Amino acid sequence: MANGCEGMKLAKPPVTCLVDSRDKLGEGCFWDADTQTLWWLDIIEPSAIHRLHVASGAHRKWQFDVKVTAMAKRKGGTILVGTETGLAVFNPETGALSALARIDPETPGNRGNDGACDAKGRFWFGTMMNNIGPQGEDLPITAATGKLFRIDGDGTAKVMEMGVGVSNGPCWSPDNRIFYFTDSMAQVIWAYDFDLDTGTLSNRRVLNDTKDHGYPDGATVDADGCVWS
Repeated sequence: MANGCEGMKLAKPPVTCLVDSRDKLGEGCFWDADTQTLWWLDIIEPSAIHRLHVASGAHRKWQFDVKVTAMAKRKGGTILVGTETGLAVFNPETGALSALARIDPETPGNRGNDGACDAKGRFWFGTMMNNIGPQGEDLPITAATGKLFRIDGDGTAKVMEMGVGVSNGPCWSPDNRIFYFTDSMAQVIWAYDFDLDTGTLSNRRVLNDTKDHGYPDGATVDADGCVWS
């Protein structure tokens, strides 16, 4: 945790299993306040999208033959999905996953990983060297070939960072003035000055000052501006 939250003492709350989903690689949780549902993914094929209505315990699962790696809510109830090759749209009413755009075709050894929407609706989506084999086995990551893309509303994809080992954890401060981005392989969480109007980054600096806690992965920011990784 950072951004003024150093030294904050955390209680040890009880841990409760809400769904025994048996995921191979569970990722990408996000909360939909409108429907009071929690969504998450299982990346390894057959990939899955999960939805849980927490109050009732109602759980749905949809499976796909393509890796799904990140999600964000869209207007109208559909979900923008980052996949191994790019972007797709998932319709919970029909269960259909429809390809939308190819991302980073110039680096065929890469796959999509984490992603999130900013306050203007642009989708920030990171790639990495594919580390999952055809049987779900681990493959070595031998090069920092990942990139960070900003996908605008018209579908245009712009490279915002290169030379990333494992792209993870895009998130923003509550005032939208700071953007955080993680390279898990390098064990670094970066902070940037963020211009919400233009969607541009500047003044990159290291946020975390230790590697003793392992490899930072997905992240989010709470209402107090604390970064949780």
